[in-house]
Amino acid sequence: MNNTYPQTTNGPSLAEPSQIEPDTPPVLNEYTEHTHQEEAQEGLNELKQQSKEAATHVKDVAVTRAKDVAGQTGQAVKNKADKTVDLAGNKVRNLSKALHDASDRLQEEQPEKTVSGTRYLAKKVGCVADYFESKDSQELTDDFRQVVRNHPVATVGALAAVGLAAGRFLKATTPAAEIQQGHA
Repeated sequence: MNNTYPQTTNGPSLAEPSQIEPDTPPVLNEYTEHTHQEEAQEGLNELKQQSKEAATHVKDVAVTRAKDVAGQTGQAVKNKADKTVDLAGNKVRNLSKALHDASDRLQEEQPEKTVSGTRYLAKKVGCVADYFESKDSQELTDDFRQVVRNHPVATVGALAAVGLAAGRFLKATTPAAEIQQGHA
């Protein structure tokens, strides 16, 4: 019995793979094509999710850093304001001491009403110094806001009076030569 099978010459045999043309595209059926589309869609969805996560992370880092910078800036401003309040308290305290010293000197030369008025003024300026020394910048700001809310007209009047007094003081302390040069 002959166990050999006749070979056909209609196409390449399975036993000879070297005879298959390499440029022949593989046959795609509907299942294979559908599977490739699903894999591509899953890859795209995964890429979208990774992009969203990366964008969220970048946003969170940016917000955190912005808050840190704002906090540091706010703290630096508060520290500077607190130093200014301390300096103002020291200046007012020195003014109070100067008024006390002046009242002591005036006692020998001036009438009692002048001396008592100067002492009263020195005492009140000392109270202002105590106030500045006992508060930080935030407390001063809160107190000022409260006064403005409760007494808006008086606040505007007081600020106008302070402005006029400061202007007169600056004008009075400016040497006459500078004033003449400014007008020339």
